[in-house]
Amino acid sequence: MKTLLITLILAAFSVFCNQLQAQSFKGYYKSRSYKASKINNGPALEIGGQTNRSIRGWKTGFNVDVAWSNKFRVGYFRTAGRTQSEQAQSSEQGAEFSFMFNSNGKVAFGPQMRFTVTDKRFVSLIPMVQSRVSISSKLAVKGGVGMSDRYPIFDMGMVVRLK
Repeated sequence: MKTLLITLILAAFSVFCNQLQAQSFKGYYKSRSYKASKINNGPALEIGGQTNRSIRGWKTGFNVDVAWSNKFRVGYFRTAGRTQSEQAQSSEQGAEFSFMFNSNGKVAFGPQMRFTVTDKRFVSLIPMVQSRVSISSKLAVKGGVGMSDRYPIFDMGMVVRLK
């Protein structure tokens, strides 16, 4: 829990520092503008592949998100993989809700909540911190870290934006 809190504080501090400008630079330099922020500002459907690592092992799968602007996303995900303790197939599916800070740039950070059903038996709510990097107007890479049952979860994936 302490590690997650430190990660959240560092992410918030980096977003805050990214928005600062010196007063003398306003007249001499142009402000940064990114093409991705102007193109990706409307509602869109995003489809991608993802993989995650937890105490239960590696799992890979897909996700489908509906993005309202660059800030808010609601989606469905499904992952499957083998567990470490047994050689049995394990699956997770559920909904994810994310809100991004600093969504005007190519890099965005924000909290994410995952409502997960594991093996069609166990239900969990997993808080995560997610970051997204826009490679182009249609392609983005995402990664996140969270906590489940006091163990870390790492998540990464690639997303294609459809309009």
